[in-house]
Amino acid sequence: MRIEFAVMGVPFGAYQAPEHVVSRSSWDLTWSERSRVFVETTLENRFGDALNQAAELFGITARNQVTGEPVEVAPGLAGVAFFVDDETEGRIKGRRECTLLGRDGEFLWNRRIVEASVGQLLDASKHGLVVGDIRRTYLIPQSPGGGAFGSIDWQTALLALLTTKQILTDVGGVAQGLGVIKSAWENGRKSILRLKGKWQERGGDLGDVFSSAIESEKWNVEVFAQRMGCTEEDAEQLLSLFGYDSGNQGWVSNPGSPIARSRLLFLATLVAVEMGLARDDNSADLVEVMKEVLEMVCLSESLPSEEEIRRKIEDQVFGSFEDEWIPPQ
Repeated sequence: MRIEFAVMGVPFGAYQAPEHVVSRSSWDLTWSERSRVFVETTLENRFGDALNQAAELFGITARNQVTGEPVEVAPGLAGVAFFVDDETEGRIKGRRECTLLGRDGEFLWNRRIVEASVGQLLDASKHGLVVGDIRRTYLIPQSPGGGAFGSIDWQTALLALLTTKQILTDVGGVAQGLGVIKSAWENGRKSILRLKGKWQERGGDLGDVFSSAIESEKWNVEVFAQRMGCTEEDAEQLLSLFGYDSGNQGWVSNPGSPIARSRLLFLATLVAVEMGLARDDNSADLVEVMKEVLEMVCLSESLPSEEEIRRKIEDQVFGSFEDEWIPPQ
């Protein structure tokens, strides 16, 4: 198999490159205008090995930033990107890690791209887990600087889920399908508790699980169970929790359905965790903001947007700058 590599970005950090390569590496250049080389590889080979071969052909080198000793190029890269047939040709899609599929078709989260085999990346690309064509790869000779959610700690995530479930339980009435949402949270949370250990072993946190699920607007329950590594019963509970309706076409995301509000409530819970509201010292703030979010999501006629929910939580964390900011005298 042949992979074409193109250089994108001025080298910095541990990396150096010849001037003739750097002169054709500007971000705004098209694919055909860049410095490019071809590398022959196999499906079994590590993708990082192909990157190292490409770097050698380009004359790109790397040194340990402490000792100055030469090191391999691939391990320290901030990320790579793959060609996409769009306006930017995939240049804004760079990443260091991705989600792969295991031998049984289950999700494997947060796997270093350079450590994956070429075949694994091709398979992930075929299933929409990697954006772009890995046979046309951007080599970005830069060390890391500073993906849906940041890393989410399991303990605080489970605490936040319990808090949201308890708030739901305390709310009376059946407005906007509240009974359906309560049931989805009761059963879905139990499934998460059962599957937490498996997901951790595969490198996933709750944000990874949720993001992988909502990538698709429609799921076949057997495929979803395979991806999540769970029973079909647990798969159905999770799909309901994540806002999918069951029908003749499988499990479908329907913004007009009452269960769609469950997805927004789950999103809000993860955002609250990401912003530190599930820590012990902020638990009162978590309860307060989730009560307000629940009122927005479940007790109002119109469905709020994800941006409105994020803004509500940000206001709880940072306060209202319009109210609190005092102009300089």
